[in-house]
Amino acid sequence: MAADWWARGIAIGAAGSAALNMLISYRTYRRVRPRVDVAIEGMGMDPAVPEDAKRQSYLFRLRLVNRSTTAITVERVAVVGVHSPFWNRTENWGKVRRFEEPLKIEPLSGLKHQENVMARGMTRLGHPPRYVRITFLLSDGSKAKSKKIKDFPGLELRRKPDA
Repeated sequence: MAADWWARGIAIGAAGSAALNMLISYRTYRRVRPRVDVAIEGMGMDPAVPEDAKRQSYLFRLRLVNRSTTAITVERVAVVGVHSPFWNRTENWGKVRRFEEPLKIEPLSGLKHQENVMARGMTRLGHPPRYVRITFLLSDGSKAKSKKIKDFPGLELRRKPDA
C-alpha cells in the first residue's frame, strides 16, 4: 500500500516538472519571436513627379525596426486604404508589392523604406479613404502594421460632415 502512494507521488512530481518545462519553453519562444515596429518618418506628395494631377504620386517614408534577437525577412508590402468603418465587411483598395529580393533586417536594428502610391489611386469613386494603413508581410507569415494614417499633407481629403 505504501509503494502505491510513492508511485503516485513520483508520477505527480514528473507531471509537474514536465508542465514547468513546457511553460519555460513557451516563454523562451515568446521572447525570441520576431517583433517589428513600423514607424512613419514622413509622407507627402512626391516632389520628383510633375504637376500633372494624373501622374502625381504620394510618398511614404517608413522605418522598420527589429526589436527581437532573430533576423527578419520582409516578403511584401501592402498599402491599404479603408473607405468604410466596417473593415472586415467591405472591399478596400490596396497596392501590394512583392520584393524581388526580400528585405532582411538584422537583429536589434532597422532599415528605411520608401513606398509610392498614385494620388488618384487614393480615392474610390471620388471619395478619399477614412484612413490608410501600411502592412509588411514577414517570411514567417506574421504581419507588421503601421498606425492608422488619417491626415495626408498635400492631398485634399474632403470628408462628409458628421450628421
